Amino acid sequence: MPDTTVTITVDGATSSHTAYALGFDDSASLGLSESEIAARAALQDFIESAQALAGADSESYVPTELLAFRLSPEAAPAPEERDLVQEPMPWPIATVPPPVADGEVSSCVQISGQEAVDLLAALEVANELTPWLIGTEPPARMAFRPLLPGDPGCPG
Repeated sequence: MPDTTVTITVDGATSSHTAYALGFDDSASLGLSESEIAARAALQDFIESAQALAGADSESYVPTELLAFRLSPEAAPAPEERDLVQEPMPWPIATVPPPVADGEVSSCVQISGQEAVDLLAALEVANELTPWLIGTEPPARMAFRPLLPGDPGCPG
């Protein structure tokens, strides 16, 4: 089950809370104390209240920039199970992530403008196992994340 993490920054002070399987479990059956059960309920209530404040007028966040990480074979081995094999997709934009350097687990490239729009459209029909055809190289495993305001971009 996933972790739920809520991080809030106000006036430069950041607070973060994480709960395992929030909303998916019966906390009492996890062997939690009454205070832990109450804290999980309070976190769930906070999330629901924040979502209600956004209401029907809210819109999904659409990033204007993305980071694309090409993963080394060691970092992202191909799936072993036959039913998990994915059809490769052609890389949809001119900017390509550089090959992964020896001893590294990934390389990174920042995508913006119309290329970000085009890549997001391609990602709508892909999934995390989709191999990407980049030039004449073997299919690459990739990971993507939005570049949020204040993020430094590609590491290193």
